[in-house]
Amino acid sequence: MKAKIENRTIETKKVRQRFFRPDNFGELIALPYRKKTLARYKRDLLLFNYLLNRLHVSRYISDEPFVRLSHHAMAAICKKDTHTFVRLSEFLIAHEIIDCDFKSIYRIRSFGYRLGKKMQECAWNLADETVEFSVLKPIQEANESAGALTVDVPLLEQSLEGVKIKRNWTDEESQVWKWSLTEGWNTEETPSKTGRVYGRWASIPRELRGTLLLDGEATVEPDIKNAQPLFLACLYQGLESFGEEQRYKALVESGCFYEDVMGKTGIACRETMKQMVMDFLCGGQRDRVAPIREYFGRQFPMLFAQIESSQKKLYKNVALTLQKLESDIVVKRVCAEFNCLSLHDAVLCKKSDGAKIQEAIQRIIREEYSLKATVEIDNKRAKLAS
Repeated sequence: MKAKIENRTIETKKVRQRFFRPDNFGELIALPYRKKTLARYKRDLLLFNYLLNRLHVSRYISDEPFVRLSHHAMAAICKKDTHTFVRLSEFLIAHEIIDCDFKSIYRIRSFGYRLGKKMQECAWNLADETVEFSVLKPIQEANESAGALTVDVPLLEQSLEGVKIKRNWTDEESQVWKWSLTEGWNTEETPSKTGRVYGRWASIPRELRGTLLLDGEATVEPDIKNAQPLFLACLYQGLESFGEEQRYKALVESGCFYEDVMGKTGIACRETMKQMVMDFLCGGQRDRVAPIREYFGRQFPMLFAQIESSQKKLYKNVALTLQKLESDIVVKRVCAEFNCLSLHDAVLCKKSDGAKIQEAIQRIIREEYSLKATVEIDNKRAKLAS
């Protein structure tokens, strides 16, 4: 089967998976449809099953409340046109089985969906049988230079209980993550307008990323220390900073920026402080980021003025600029040159390539931005083993 999306022909591929089903699945099937509609619905049972599974799983593996579902992608599953999915979704919305935000993406017929009121308190179980169905091949597969990304299942099973306790997961949530990594796994990339790419491997809980294998080999993550503050130094370009630029560069190049902020603001929790810095750079509410604003205003007033000026034009200007600077290094240079995958300000690569990629990141940032980056190799697999 082929489908048209944005004037491009996209082929389908067949996959086999097990689905999660709610404990009232039988009751849902027996809903009082009209006779004609019921006959159609029985033929669309696979689509209904897939939709419920997708929305259930997304509650745990997605940060977004609504899941974006393309009508073309849903049509590929039941091998019919998009009207089949539209008709089914309208019926399920009317019966409060699913909710829809009715927000369409430009040029793509796609709304956001989530489980409805009647499904919130249901218990879910993983079916024993596998189901074969068709899905659209991704528009952009995972970076062509990257190898096969798989999961070390024995290590995952060994580590999952500890991660479950640490993150206070329910049995259901733990089961969903195990299914997602072993059966619902994919290596699709979604590019953004800043050049960043978003893949499933980047949204995996960091404790479980150590279970990932690239071409069957254990992985590590060369990570740019305080990456966003480092790239922020590029905003000094063209300014007469009277020594401020040199002070700021020396701080971020040392990799100790966040420690300096903690010391001068009195914020004790590193994660809280990092989130406040990110909120400030993303144009967050002033009262929420007041300590960070005060820090930049006192320590680096010229840089602070540049940030303020840029955010007045568009509150997220600075954040978009930093993401673009980061993706120009990580995605366009490093991932294009080596067998690795983007983790935004880090990359996922084979352990044997870690040192080589670490040196390459430092070299490329020095060539492109005249900055000396601190890049550390994070071996999450070793942490799991310990």
